[in-house]
Amino acid sequence: MTIAGTIEVKRKYESVHHNYQISLFWLSFRYAIFGIADMFTLVGLMEFFYKEAPTGMRSLSTSFSWLSLSVGYFLSSAFVELIGVVTRKASKSKTGWLDGIDMNKNHPELFYWFLAILSLLNVANYVFWAKCVAVPGFLLPEGALVPGDTLLTQPIPEHALTVNPIPKGVPKEGLPLLAL
Repeated sequence: MTIAGTIEVKRKYESVHHNYQISLFWLSFRYAIFGIADMFTLVGLMEFFYKEAPTGMRSLSTSFSWLSLSVGYFLSSAFVELIGVVTRKASKSKTGWLDGIDMNKNHPELFYWFLAILSLLNVANYVFWAKCVAVPGFLLPEGALVPGDTLLTQPIPEHALTVNPIPKGVPKEGLPLLAL
């Protein structure tokens, strides 16, 4: 959003002070970054829902990633409308940041800066909650206990460590993986 805000400030300055229209190519940076961010977000969501769900619910949980994406798009539309209503009431001219056809009289750069601040708060919220989650084997010191682990207070009996041989006549292909 900071890139979008910076480009919009540059576009408005060139248009108002020099009567020069900057190239449409400058929008490609913003859309490329948004596309890459959406790609990484969707892949991460699908991987999270697939790994954390029980085997029988994996297709349902991956559909939650699509559901969350669609709800996010719907809420962003409502959010744009809410920003328009609030800025119309708050401004002296009674025009919102995104009202009208003339982009030089509107203030989309303020909208972009507001979204950048909101995104920064979102990252801070994510980091706060991510620190509360302990994932076994991921960024944890060796031997660290995570919630749900049990601490063995007694030694493991010797007979529990022995491996039972495969009975004669049973092909290895027919055994489950854990029995090998």
